[in-house]
Amino acid sequence: MHVTATSNGFREGSRSSGCDRHKAEDVVQTTWLALFSQMDRIRDTRALAGWLITTARRNAAQAAHTEARVAPLSDALAENMESIEPAPEEEALRSDDDQRLWRAFARLSHRNQDLLRRLVINRESHQTVTRELGMSVGSVGPSRARALNKLRELVKEQDVAYPVDAALVDRLRTAGFSGREFDLFAEQVIDHTRPIVSAWIHSGRIIQEATRAGRRMLRVPEDLTPADVERLVHDTVTAAWTDFVTALKDGRWTPDTSLNDHYLDLCVRAFPPIYHAFRKYQRRSTRRRRGSNPAPTRICFMSFLVRC
Repeated sequence: MHVTATSNGFREGSRSSGCDRHKAEDVVQTTWLALFSQMDRIRDTRALAGWLITTARRNAAQAAHTEARVAPLSDALAENMESIEPAPEEEALRSDDDQRLWRAFARLSHRNQDLLRRLVINRESHQTVTRELGMSVGSVGPSRARALNKLRELVKEQDVAYPVDAALVDRLRTAGFSGREFDLFAEQVIDHTRPIVSAWIHSGRIIQEATRAGRRMLRVPEDLTPADVERLVHDTVTAAWTDFVTALKDGRWTPDTSLNDHYLDLCVRAFPPIYHAFRKYQRRSTRRRRGSNPAPTRICFMSFLVRC
């Protein structure tokens, strides 16, 4: 069974049932979508042809019956008549589900797409699939199950809070997290986060955020100079960026949080050790300055004693 030949059969059957050309095309699309929506429930591919024919006949009969019932209605009758069609909201949801399924199928590897087309749609035998795809007979069934599981995962991945960010990370991963788009992404994320970190250091909010993230630290003094703040901001966003890219590569970022929020959270977590190292450096520098200033006095005093 081939897709083109089967689709033509659906069209001819729909036309013979009384559907016009447009209704027949709708029947073809509805039937194939019904197959993909039920793909994970198929256990015996030998019964697939019969299931498709029955589904197509039922869809054609419903479409022809709907078309035959169309008749002019008065405004009064139309207002009081209950619709048998799904509500616009339901239709929008069903359309969205179909689109999500096809988008997920398009994201499968070419091998998995080919495998599902041959086994589920074209109903090719396992022997044919093993010969065409170079697989062992025993691996066809498990490979089919893995392909369906992957399709299910890809559908679920679209139920995320930040789909645009998820799509961006997919593109960056495909490009190996390098190239022009990655450089532009890095510039935008850092430029967005840098003034926030700076403002939080000035206001002391960085302490609250770090504590909330489980990073206890001392109070930031109010005598930090603009140069001190700039140095802390630079070191913080730099350290956080390394952790950020690693999280994207390892798949530890999930699209239930925006990329900007995730990076800002990493900045908060990176700040305490950077700040403590900065204060330690300051204290050492202060002690060195204090230790070097009295030296000339001691030398002078000792010279005076020697002269005496």
